[in-house]
Amino acid sequence: MYYLKTGLKKYRWRLIPQLLLAAIVAVVLAAGSAQTSQAASLAPQVGGDTTHCANPGALVDVYPITAHDTRIGEVDLYYNRSTGYNCAWTRASGPASSGTKEMRVFLDVCGKAVGDPSDHTAPSGTTNKPGVPCNPSEQDYDTGNYHSYAGPVAVSAKGVCIAITGSIQWKGTVYWGGSDSKTSHCGS
Repeated sequence: MYYLKTGLKKYRWRLIPQLLLAAIVAVVLAAGSAQTSQAASLAPQVGGDTTHCANPGALVDVYPITAHDTRIGEVDLYYNRSTGYNCAWTRASGPASSGTKEMRVFLDVCGKAVGDPSDHTAPSGTTNKPGVPCNPSEQDYDTGNYHSYAGPVAVSAKGVCIAITGSIQWKGTVYWGGSDSKTSHCGS
């Protein structure tokens, strides 16, 4: 027993730095795994498009939602080049980030305006002309009482324009953000 005690005493100073290093590594790994991308932290809700937005692609635009010059949220638009799908979320932030509130997100594929013969490069019935009023030919939306975000919603829009809109009801008033019902992000 005496040899065991003196033997451990001799190695104690070697074990302390190793245990300290192991604890530091564990803390760093835990902190690193807690940091995820913005899209990954938005786990799909009931009614959200979990199929096309599991990998939403790259963030292509952020539309602020403001209430009297105070940012209370944003509408985030993603595009996945390999699938041709756009995904969107409306996220509450700042003073509107606590409690449940009515939130909405709408994503439209824009059809040709009535009498618009231009645009022969877009798929039939759609437009790839930016900045004109959107005539929705397809829509996905999510609306409900949520704590953090509405969505995800998704539309297939390779080579055509989309329109995106989101809203947050805060302190009894509905505030909007998005492309103002105009065509945008007319990808190829």
